[in-house]
Amino acid sequence: MRKERNRWKIILDLLKVIKDEKKAKKTRIMNKAYLDWNNFNRYLDFLLDENYIMRNLEESNVYEITDNGIYLLEKLKDVEAILEKKEKTLNPNFTYILREPQEF
Repeated sequence: MRKERNRWKIILDLLKVIKDEKKAKKTRIMNKAYLDWNNFNRYLDFLLDENYIMRNLEESNVYEITDNGIYLLEKLKDVEAILEKKEKTLNPNFTYILREPQEF
């Protein structure tokens, strides 16, 4: 069973990929963030519109994280840590088991 990601988690994953890759193309970002093309474009447009990422000035098909994006990434990491700590406190024996989807 796959765990669904919420919007902030998807944004966190996208920002992590873009930061880690330094300069990344769309397909690479999409694949590493595990998104389909439609959802990827929707989130990418949001990140561009809000100035969390930008197109590279020399290569327009390459994306980089901005200072605003780094700030947002750090805040989302803080939220993630708080929620994970809370999850462990509420249910210390709970562990996530990620499995590949099964075909029928």
